[in-house]
Amino acid sequence: MSDLALPHRRDLTRPRGALAAGALAGALVAALALASAGAAGTPFLARVAPDAFPGWLAGPFAGLGGQASSSTLAALFVLFALCAYTATFTADAVPARVVLAAIVALNVIFLLAPPLLSADLFGYVTFGRLGALHGLDPYTHAAIAAPGDAAYRFVGWHHSLSPYGPLFTVLTYALVQLGVAGSVWALKAVACAASLGIVAIVWRLARDGGHDPRRAAAIVGLNPIVLLYAVGGGHNDLLMLVVMVGSVALVLVGREGAGAAGAVAAAGLKISAIVLLPFLVLGARRRGRALAGAALAAAAVALTAVIAFGSHATGFAEVLSAQQRYVSHFSVPDGIRDVLGLHSFAPWLRLTLQLALVGAIGVLLVRVRRGADWVAAAGWALLALTVTTTWLMPWYTIWALPFAAISRSRPLLAAAIAVQVFMLAQVVAVSLLH
Repeated sequence: MSDLALPHRRDLTRPRGALAAGALAGALVAALALASAGAAGTPFLARVAPDAFPGWLAGPFAGLGGQASSSTLAALFVLFALCAYTATFTADAVPARVVLAAIVALNVIFLLAPPLLSADLFGYVTFGRLGALHGLDPYTHAAIAAPGDAAYRFVGWHHSLSPYGPLFTVLTYALVQLGVAGSVWALKAVACAASLGIVAIVWRLARDGGHDPRRAAAIVGLNPIVLLYAVGGGHNDLLMLVVMVGSVALVLVGREGAGAAGAVAAAGLKISAIVLLPFLVLGARRRGRALAGAALAAAAVALTAVIAFGSHATGFAEVLSAQQRYVSHFSVPDGIRDVLGLHSFAPWLRLTLQLALVGAIGVLLVRVRRGADWVAAAGWALLALTVTTTWLMPWYTIWALPFAAISRSRPLLAAAIAVQVFMLAQVVAVSLLH
């Protein structure tokens, strides 16, 4: 029987099947409501002021609903998250076609919604325009350097330099000719395609491994933060992740050189991906080929960066280093500060967290060297990075999800979702204040 074959219709009337079908329906309804509320310019959900909200930005959901109140918005967040997580853990109780159709439908809804819950997408566009239109290096110049640019009024941070890798920045240069509107929707389309690409790779790996691919695909494809934040906000984390997951798949099928090269390329998009590389090399059957592929890719990325940005080719690293001195109120370390009763984030606490991250990665690498599952270990390392960084954004919590799906590690999945629930609880609380 094909893995897409429909089971008997009565399966949907059984308790788990009915629960899954109801959860999928609830997620779709909540998603449509959130997309419509965003298109109406609901504060907190849409990060562009209503008086600066052009029709092209509202998208096809414009006019389908009004602005949501704070309490309604919080209720929609909770409903969407509950339905999405329930559907994830009951996905094996419904036909594969139903799961895949729901994943595609939800991704398309958030693709067509205006940028949600973050102004980062406008930052991507602005950094591209700084370089391609104004001849200004985004690693040395912020949006304020071109206040007359058409994207300037949408940017949420006018004095920040680009923290993104050279490959992603070059990509934003290439989109500039599409204009502001075209660039925004193109980047949203890239995020949506990357999300569905991750689902496809995870599905294929699960199926080829003799496992039910529905749950594996649902872990990523139905995840509320993947959908609402990463696809809805058009974040480049999904582009980074699809390259990382593709790299894992290549190594698992014996193409170690290409897989390691992909891991380096992912780091060229966003430096967080570099965490994968040592685990991938240790997990490769032919480590020499993996190291050679990584070296060639590193040389190619470095050459691209130097050609594009000259002496500031590594400028993003300096920006990231400075960024790590900030503390997000969403972060786990800030929660630790609260528990300890500290009025400010003490240097000793920051150092302790940094040492904990290094120690955790070291222990995980030793375990892989002794035969532990390298894919799960890489996922744990990404999760450790997530919970120890002081500059944690909600969409960072998706980094470990594909690795939990591929490795089928229940503890990793449980830990990743626990961090997300911690994050979503704060998001709901903040939304009630708007």
